[in-house]
Amino acid sequence: MSALTAVRRDTKCDRLARHPVLATATAPAVRALAAILDEVTLAPGTALLDAGPLARWFFLIEDGDAEAVDATGHARRLGTGDYCGEESLALRASQRVTVTALTEVRAFVAPGRDLVGLIGVAPPVLAPLPRHRPSAAPPRISRPPATAARPQPRRPRASWRRRAVVGAAIAGGLLAAAARYHPPVVMITPGPAIDITNDVTITGVPNHRPHGRYILTTVHLTRPSFLAVTVNRIRDHHDVVPFVRGATGGAAVFDGSRQAAAEAARRDAGLPTPLNATFRHRDVVGPSGGLAYALLIRDMLSDDDWAAGRTIAATGVITGDGTVGLVIGASEKAAAARRAHSAVFLVPWDDFVAASRGNPPAIGVRSLQDAIRALRAAS
Repeated sequence: MSALTAVRRDTKCDRLARHPVLATATAPAVRALAAILDEVTLAPGTALLDAGPLARWFFLIEDGDAEAVDATGHARRLGTGDYCGEESLALRASQRVTVTALTEVRAFVAPGRDLVGLIGVAPPVLAPLPRHRPSAAPPRISRPPATAARPQPRRPRASWRRRAVVGAAIAGGLLAAAARYHPPVVMITPGPAIDITNDVTITGVPNHRPHGRYILTTVHLTRPSFLAVTVNRIRDHHDVVPFVRGATGGAAVFDGSRQAAAEAARRDAGLPTPLNATFRHRDVVGPSGGLAYALLIRDMLSDDDWAAGRTIAATGVITGDGTVGLVIGASEKAAAARRAHSAVFLVPWDDFVAASRGNPPAIGVRSLQDAIRALRAAS
């Protein structure tokens, strides 16, 4: 056997996979456990667990012997391939036994709460592990005096079926926990592409209907489970960003973005008074529709045919002076523009790279005037 092979067989994951309790665990489950479990070596006489009102720790014994004594004084011996501290998997349960090392013990240990849900899910998603079943009349085992010889390690009789069930329960529980836990992130997926060409009515100044279509691109924001985040990161389907409550605003923010769009278009058109514009109701939230509405309104106020029969998609936060700002989910909005068969997709300058993953070609702009120049150049 080569030295490299020997090292590989002695990795933490490999040693965990050989533990009888994890005999049927999948490789991903073993890797997840390896990230949580710490390796410890305990001298004879060291307490692994102390009886008390709260069970905290779970041990997988890799090598060595220990003694478990319950409240009635009954004792049992634990050895290589055993476990203890299963009460901790129930959360808020009491620790009913005291476990002490009889020989040097090598073990894997972690707080039971971490094992239940990887990152602290409550209530528990794992059923408590099966209890050790003592014999009909368990003998009272006295701890050896300090001068006695160290007891010889004795491998307990393995109950492979029970340990296989326990391993499967741990692996299944980890997957269930990942499916139930929702981390503080948001998953972004493409939303509908909305034709806003007829959304605006302007009175008091000359205007016309565009000869083309203006498209508002949207995204869906969802709070995914830990499992969904993992799967989608592997497949690279959708963006995942930290969750910030209220980050996208609400309907009032969307309405404000349209008012800012009207003001930016009025200024660019050189109109001296505020624009009297009314908008169709849309079940949309957030500020990123501003650029699309500003282009639509500016086209309506112009004598030129900017749309020129094309479908024009846009996304971008806009201010009253025409400055265009960043949005959430530029790449997903590009997918929405693609589904709408848009000829042009206008995005904030800093979102250009994220939005340039295919057709339609993305054009990065810093202002409403940049967007107007881009439309004219692309016609």
